[in-house]
Amino acid sequence: MVKLKIAMSHPMREQLISIVRNLKDFEIEKDSIRKIQKNKKEWKKAKTFESFESHLNWKNNSNLITIIQRKIGLINIKKYNSDSAEIILANNAFLISNKPYITYLEKAPAIFGYTSKVYNSPIGKILLINRLKDKKLLLILFRTKTAMKGFIETFKKNKKIKKLLKQKAIYYYPPLEIKKKITLERFKNPKEVIFFFNSSSFILKGGYQLVRAFEKLEKEYSNVKLVLLTKKSTIDSESFKKISKNKKISFYEPNYTQEEVILNFYLKSHIFIYPTYSDSFSMAINEAIQTNMPIITSDFFSIPERIIDRQTGFLFKSPYKNYDKNFVIKNEHFGDYPGILKEIYYDSKYNKLKHVEEFLYEKMKFFTKNPYKIYTFAKKVNEFSKKELNYKQQKERINKIIMDSYKKYQKGTK
Repeated sequence: MVKLKIAMSHPMREQLISIVRNLKDFEIEKDSIRKIQKNKKEWKKAKTFESFESHLNWKNNSNLITIIQRKIGLINIKKYNSDSAEIILANNAFLISNKPYITYLEKAPAIFGYTSKVYNSPIGKILLINRLKDKKLLLILFRTKTAMKGFIETFKKNKKIKKLLKQKAIYYYPPLEIKKKITLERFKNPKEVIFFFNSSSFILKGGYQLVRAFEKLEKEYSNVKLVLLTKKSTIDSESFKKISKNKKISFYEPNYTQEEVILNFYLKSHIFIYPTYSDSFSMAINEAIQTNMPIITSDFFSIPERIIDRQTGFLFKSPYKNYDKNFVIKNEHFGDYPGILKEIYYDSKYNKLKHVEEFLYEKMKFFTKNPYKIYTFAKKVNEFSKKELNYKQQKERINKIIMDSYKKYQKGTK
């Protein structure tokens, strides 16, 4: 059987590409693969900061179109045609296209240029209804249940939008293809407990609180180690010098492939510690789950749907929540990325996040003092991983969903 081709309208998103990779009935078109390789380098370069100061003072320079979009509530609409593909996969945008398409939406503000101020925009709602009615829109894909629920709840007062969203919205956890067999052996009473942190932003993901909590822990226990995989440019020089001198802390720049990170870091550690203050999804958490690691993190946004507090990890209440009880985002951190970075940094500097440090210390101490508990938690993580992140099963599921929606579209056009 000849596979149907999928084109990428936004080929720089590696996590997005992984959704349609290795499907039974579909393959990524060659032109998109070339763009993916090119944009990988450009994306990496764009996300590199020369110094801590450039990271902290980075400005999200919006162009005129984005500024207008945020003022009046225009949604992201992109024109994209393909002569070689049967289906197009888009990212945080609706398409005007010659082919049917699927769009991945991170959360509600993403389609309004990352601002939540225009949810009630009359123009925005008219455009949204128009795009949702488009028969060429096969599916709206979310990576978590929380993001899907929050999007629907955002427009729940508009019956047309809510009905159309429910017809086309699905969620899908993108699983990793790990070729090495993953076992639970390393969790059985380890002599040295290794905590692992993985993020490109030390500030945003709670790195300062983690290091302080670990410094307190290592004074009481000699059989502990902390591994940091993060960017030096996201840590101030004074703190980095202190980290470098600590023999119990190993620091690495994130210059590894995902497979290398799995093999050389996750599979050589016991506890994934990730005190994040802002996340819509976090692939790092999925990586930890698929390598059976108990996780210490926050309850920000979608995280609690993948981590059961006190069974597969420990959750603390995030002090920077920007959404209500129905996961409707009230103010968008990403739209003011420098602002939230500075807030967290200065809160860290002036010790306003002491409660987070204490939580991390207590939970790291729990696993260090009771190493047999690591195995108990890891077994529960393994159960969740097999159920929700099984690579073969999830690939079969998304393949069927896409194929069914494509067949329905074909039937409707005859």
